[in-house]
Amino acid sequence: MEPKETQTNESKINIWSLLSGIVVAVGLILYMTTFTVRQNETALVYTFNKPSEPIQEPGLNFKAPWPVQKVVKFSRSINIFSGTFEESYTGDGKNIILEAFVCWRIDDPRLYMKMTSGDRRRAESLLKDVVRNHKGGVLGKHPLTHLISTNPEDIQFTRIQDEILKPVAEEAKAFGIDVQEIGIKRLALPEKTVEVVFERMRKERQKLADRFEAEGERLASIIRSEAQKEATNELTLAEAKAKGIRGQADAEAASYYKILSQNPELADFLRKMESFKKMMKDKDTTLILTTDMGPFELLNGAPEAPAIETKLEEKK
Repeated sequence: MEPKETQTNESKINIWSLLSGIVVAVGLILYMTTFTVRQNETALVYTFNKPSEPIQEPGLNFKAPWPVQKVVKFSRSINIFSGTFEESYTGDGKNIILEAFVCWRIDDPRLYMKMTSGDRRRAESLLKDVVRNHKGGVLGKHPLTHLISTNPEDIQFTRIQDEILKPVAEEAKAFGIDVQEIGIKRLALPEKTVEVVFERMRKERQKLADRFEAEGERLASIIRSEAQKEATNELTLAEAKAKGIRGQADAEAASYYKILSQNPELADFLRKMESFKKMMKDKDTTLILTTDMGPFELLNGAPEAPAIETKLEEKK
């Protein structure tokens, strides 16, 4: 009974060992004959060290096992590196210290592999040399005011970056690299240049202040002139109006004088009434006088009214 059980157990062990071996063998064969390409990758299949066409479609691919074929994968992501913080000269002879950054990616994997052996540090070293050469040439065409100025309209960062990018991108194609952007990361000035820049900025500010002051004086002069002109016009109109009123008053007074000269009794009566009105202006005043004194004789009786009415009708 025991020998049969032992044989059965040994058979089961042999079956599992065989299945495990088959699975391992299949897995090893698949590992050696297949490879996957991800969404952001490009693959090159080398057959006896000769590269095939780049494979960019993501998914599962087949190949012959090594040493017949081997696969090299490259990332299609954008890489960023910064150049050295080094001194350059502007078109007006001012020295500046500038650091640029570069955004690049692999464009031609076969050419990139040939020029850099797939080494990213080698690729960035080549790009640094190219950027350094063209950066100095472009900065030499621009004055310092295109980088540092109190007037925002003078700043031309974008133009300078584009002028550096164009030749660098063209030259980088020889390395299988696509340079997509170049920018100025840091900008500094030596102490001597800082003094020159500050002095120029002070002069620009003073010039701007003088211009504003002159403009203010001009506007103030215009306002004063307009105000003086308006005041003169108003005064002229007021004087003309006053002359008209005085003329009208003189004409009315002349007509009244004519009436009074023709009727002395009326004139005397009005004069006495005016005197009486002035004397009695204060309500608290008490006078004890006889009616024989002028102008109180008016209280004894009034002059004849017909003569007054006749003169007034003549005036009408």
